[in-house]
Amino acid sequence: MFVAATALLQGGVDVPDFRGDRLTDPHVHELAQKVEVVASGNPDENAMVPQTVGVRLRDRRELEVRLDAIVGHPASPLSREQHLAKFRRCWTYGARPLKAERGERLIALVDGLEDVADVRELVALTQPQVKPGRVGSPSARRRR
Repeated sequence: MFVAATALLQGGVDVPDFRGDRLTDPHVHELAQKVEVVASGNPDENAMVPQTVGVRLRDRRELEVRLDAIVGHPASPLSREQHLAKFRRCWTYGARPLKAERGERLIALVDGLEDVADVRELVALTQPQVKPGRVGSPSARRRR
């Protein structure tokens, strides 16, 4: 219900909608109380599609849209620009976010994956940099 209300009010839902003040936005919660979820009859309760979203407006008109594929699914793929924008947004919301230059380097390496000599370089870029001497750093592990 929170997700439906957020999508209706903002036109979409993204990672920041599940953090901080957005979780307690009174406008979202007021609308969420009006959301009714109706089972579709699909025998697979975990199925993401098809979905039908209907909205009844104050003037009693009813609008409806059917989703046969979630955005990002092969039947409704993201464009390269959408995919990269999503990746860039997501790397900033980790518990220890990637620095932009590491994310951009990772994108460049994946774009030229057939030329990557050692995949450990890719894996290393997905790990947050730890300052030497801090718990979890290679030098700290060697001292134990």
